[in-house]
Order: sequence, then C-alpha cells, then structure tokens
Amino acid sequence: MFSIVPRSSGSSSSGGSEDYSKASDKTKAFQEEKLRCAALDASAVAKTSVGLKSGLKFTVVDQLQAGNVVKLVLVLGLAAGWGIYIHL
Repeated sequence: MFSIVPRSSGSSSSGGSEDYSKASDKTKAFQEEKLRCAALDASAVAKTSVGLKSGLKFTVVDQLQAGNVVKLVLVLGLAAGWGIYIHL
C-alpha cells in the first residue's frame, strides 16, 4: 500500500530549497502589500475624520457634538463597509 522512495543525495535536493525561498519571497511581498494597504486605509480614515470634524466645527456645531457625529458616522460606516465586504 505504501512505498518508500529513498532520498537522493545529488544536486536535485537544492532545488527544493530554492522553491521554498521563492515561496517565502512571495509570502513576504504579500504581507508587505497588506501592511501598506492597512496603512493607507488608516490614513484615509484619519483624514476623513479630521475633515468631517473640522467641517462640522466650521458650520458652528459644538465641538463635543461634532466629535460625537464623527464617531457615529465612522463606526457605522466601517461596520456597514465590512459587512458588505464580508458578504461579497
């Protein structure tokens, strides 16, 4: 049922380590891209929240109320966005 294949001690065994390093490089590049996307997303959320709060304060809304509106809009927006993203 099972067969045992002896391991050869030639130059072909180095090919496996090259394949492993290529896969490792691809994984590392993918992780770096995910980190870059996360940083861009965080930057966009921060800029949006600052812009929204500044706009609300400019329209003579109390600073405390402006902060609460920003929190509410961002939390509901992120929750809706993640919900749509997960269900797609």
